[in-house]
Amino acid sequence: MQSRKALLLLSWVIAAGCSDSAGLSLTPRIDQFTVPTTEQTKIKAAAEQGSAAEASYAYDATSKKLTIDISASGFKCGIEKGRLVAQVTELSATNMVWQFEGAKDTTRWTRVDQGTSGIVGVWFAAEGELYLIVTADNKAQLFGKGEECVAERARHPQSNCLEVPPASTAISIDGDLADWSSVGTAATLNDDLGDQSGADAGGDIKALKLAYADNAIYIYLQLAAAPSTDFGYENGKSYRLTVQGDNGISFVVNVYYDASRQSWQANNTPKEITFAVGSEGIEWRVDVSAYAGQGFKEVERVMVEAREAVDFIDCAWFKVP
Repeated sequence: MQSRKALLLLSWVIAAGCSDSAGLSLTPRIDQFTVPTTEQTKIKAAAEQGSAAEASYAYDATSKKLTIDISASGFKCGIEKGRLVAQVTELSATNMVWQFEGAKDTTRWTRVDQGTSGIVGVWFAAEGELYLIVTADNKAQLFGKGEECVAERARHPQSNCLEVPPASTAISIDGDLADWSSVGTAATLNDDLGDQSGADAGGDIKALKLAYADNAIYIYLQLAAAPSTDFGYENGKSYRLTVQGDNGISFVVNVYYDASRQSWQANNTPKEITFAVGSEGIEWRVDVSAYAGQGFKEVERVMVEAREAVDFIDCAWFKVP
């Protein structure tokens, strides 16, 4: 089972959660660089929001070791005061890649200024929409958008699943996945991409999303690509949903592609469950009205699996709204 990453702006930041920061007033030091007007506008807008951090740095070009000391931060989440140590695995005229100590992931920066070389310059990281200004006097500034804070998720004492409070909205189970766009990050559990066995991206889980309304659980298994028609029940492959909770709730349903019918099917689907397959995943509705009532307080396990692709996500749990 994949270890769950903290939900942060970048993979290298120090800690998860939110701070009581009221923002940091910081003037971007871009006057010494040639930066396109559009990028200047974005950086200045971020600075006005107070989503900024100030730091000093030391870089050893021989060992390619980068040490960053953040002295002040106005970010609400993730980027806090402290020391970061990274290895610069790539440094060219246009790109820079960092890998921080103890982390497998890397952070890729693209140069947005013109006429400079080396680590000094103005950089942009698409992951987190973050700007980094590195000056020759060993100073650095970080500017980013006003991010949404997500508290650290709790694990259930019995199931060990991660807490995912569902969105309070009903979803149409019709294969059109557009209505899931309203479900925010708090109701989403992301999974690492590229961690499935084999090259079939249709077996690579991207996220699990949850909603709850009118005594029904809505579940979205989002994949990195379209659900794979190679997932046939006759060859042991399927997309499996498991739901367990109070008052005896216990469902296990496998969705698979039936080549003879040229359609998606589910084995032994109980009347409480409906499903639909869309372009990027599978959605289910689980009617729990028969279980609602006295003692019905939580759903302790909602787990989605891409069976035989060996990619399964940390399962989710939630208290009944």
